[in-house]
Amino acid sequence: MEYVLIRLVAWTLVLIGAIFVTFMVQYYIETPRYVPFGQDTPQWAIDAWYEMFGFNDPVLTQSFRYIAGVFREDLGISFRRNVSVVNEVMPRFAYTFWIGILAFLSSFILATFIGILSVVLKGSLVNRLIKAITNLGISMPIVYLSLLVAVANGEPLIGQCRANF
Repeated sequence: MEYVLIRLVAWTLVLIGAIFVTFMVQYYIETPRYVPFGQDTPQWAIDAWYEMFGFNDPVLTQSFRYIAGVFREDLGISFRRNVSVVNEVMPRFAYTFWIGILAFLSSFILATFIGILSVVLKGSLVNRLIKAITNLGISMPIVYLSLLVAVANGEPLIGQCRANF
């Protein structure tokens, strides 16, 4: 029982640390502070908006408020629709959950079939091809794989680099 309690405490600390790191990255890289304002917005409106959402508080205060909100299921207010983020996310959560379950089951079935095929055809050209494809799939980060799938399906890459060489 002591082992389980130690693991639960460690898991909770890792979860809080991951939430804190996520908040800090989001705060310093992708802060939504300036999103709703145009160039002609008066300073008093910006100050009132900062006060309303707590952006004028110190960063650590904001991060602790964010972590406490995550555990209370209070993820804040959507800036686009002015409704609770939880109310925006929860209707989509069931679909996301089932897509994850179906992806897991299909990958499990496919991997089992390919593994059996690889064992049965050990040493053959098909076995070497299976090894090459699986090693490529394991070594390729999922981000690049998703970009390749998007490009293969003719999807434009949003936010792609437009460097002039």
